[in-house]
Amino acid sequence: MFWRTMCCAWVHCWRALRWLAGCKMAGAMAVQVTIYLTESDSWHHRPLHLEILKYLREENVYGAVAFHAVAGFLGRGQVRTAHLVEAGGELPVVLSFVDTDEHASLVLPRLREMAAHRLIVRENVVIEQGNLDFRFRIADDLLVRVECFGLL
Repeated sequence: MFWRTMCCAWVHCWRALRWLAGCKMAGAMAVQVTIYLTESDSWHHRPLHLEILKYLREENVYGAVAFHAVAGFLGRGQVRTAHLVEAGGELPVVLSFVDTDEHASLVLPRLREMAAHRLIVRENVVIEQGNLDFRFRIADDLLVRVECFGLL
């Protein structure tokens, strides 16, 4: 009988957790950080944009993307365009990521070090659809499981 009660409680907790995890965070606040680089920027002899993406992944940032520009300029430099002939590695690469304010604040010092002389823009954004709480789902699941079994 004891096991049947625990299993029943677990099923109800699991259903509640699945419902909460599926809820949208429309109107929730987040931070979007955009870094303006060039394709020739490097970090320890590797492309900087790839090293930043690797670092953000290691730090469990919610989502990041690097865009390779077809044309653009940085600062007061002249406009560079992509042709059949390479532009000499001076085309812009724009890297952007979105996460909570607290988590962005934790990764920004290292990013400032990696992209020391590049423009980094931080702006508050509103989540229109989706959920940034994926990192906490496993922890919530364990907490709910422990609470359901009466171990807390």
